[in-house]
Amino acid sequence: MFIRIRCNYTLGHLSRNSRLSTGSVRKRREQCAARFWRKTWVPLLLGGFLAACDTGGAGGVQMSDPGRAGGLQMTKTKWHASTFAGRTDGTIGQDGIGTQASFSHPFGIVKKDDTLYVTDFNQHSIRTIDIATRDVQTLVTRRSAGSFREGTFTEARFNKPRGIAVGVDGKLYVADYGNHRIRSINLTTKIVETVAGGKTGTVTNPDAIGENAQFNGPSGLAVNGAMLYVADTHNNLIRSVNTQTKQVKTIAGGGSVTDTALNVKGEDAKFNGPSDVAVIGDKLYVADYGNNLIRSIDLTSDDKTVSTIVSAETTEEGGLAVIGKTLYFTSKADKNIWAWDTTEKTLSQIATIDFNPLYMTEGSDDTLYVTTVQKFILKLQSR
Repeated sequence: MFIRIRCNYTLGHLSRNSRLSTGSVRKRREQCAARFWRKTWVPLLLGGFLAACDTGGAGGVQMSDPGRAGGLQMTKTKWHASTFAGRTDGTIGQDGIGTQASFSHPFGIVKKDDTLYVTDFNQHSIRTIDIATRDVQTLVTRRSAGSFREGTFTEARFNKPRGIAVGVDGKLYVADYGNHRIRSINLTTKIVETVAGGKTGTVTNPDAIGENAQFNGPSGLAVNGAMLYVADTHNNLIRSVNTQTKQVKTIAGGGSVTDTALNVKGEDAKFNGPSDVAVIGDKLYVADYGNNLIRSIDLTSDDKTVSTIVSAETTEEGGLAVIGKTLYFTSKADKNIWAWDTTEKTLSQIATIDFNPLYMTEGSDDTLYVTTVQKFILKLQSR
């Protein structure tokens, strides 16, 4: 049984509980990636296909019955979806309670304490949502496109902000996509400043510091201690930023090209428009949009080995979320949201929806908040 939701311009939430029976696996001969030892295909609703791949090495997909054809263990989980904030009509960028508020293009989203922080892409602003009351307010004032300025919340300017994350220092970090910078928001001093970036374009000095570093349309962010990982979308690179020293390094990627290689050195991996990143343990997961892959980077290996985990048509501007050891991601072909258990190596289809999901964040161990192209935020809860 699949969940189908009809809604416009809002934010929503999912939660996970009851698991349904293991889904059937239809065999379909289609190459997921070169040099697979085993491959299994999971059917999607609208004719698309999701492929989970196993290279035979550590971390590969575990077959539910290795002695039988088919075999990827796939489960279905019921999630309940509801509109959390935003609406399709009314003044764009309007503050208010729940569906009285409006967004222009809610994009990145992250939870800190009892508040959701949302980047409103087309309004060039940072918005807040009180989780208990659903009260939506503008934190950093919206301004016209193309603006850039440091300073207080009323002085600062963003240009099409995308990803947002919470650092271990309590600051918010924002991928300022249009300004090609990584910015920080200090919630105590109420100051916005640049951490890294400012020189737009193709990377020529990947190991620069602070504003000498180059980004080209940074999107997704992930935090791991003092390290901030960045999906440098239009440079087709995965970068790291030390938030203390402001040192920027390229850890994987080397140009845009279709790439389905399973296990390659980070410097040899090819990404095509990576849109988001997420950390689970010692692995950095990447939504490699242009290559239709979910990939992992081994952060403990000297050469930052890149592996293909799942072949999926991920949302172009969409992302990843983590609850415990489970990675959540979207599939644009059928507007599904999927869960990949990184311990059990099982794939779960948790929801099928009638809108275009973008980024996600965990609200609790059974809740996700999802931004959508339709200008609203969904709350997804398992049950």
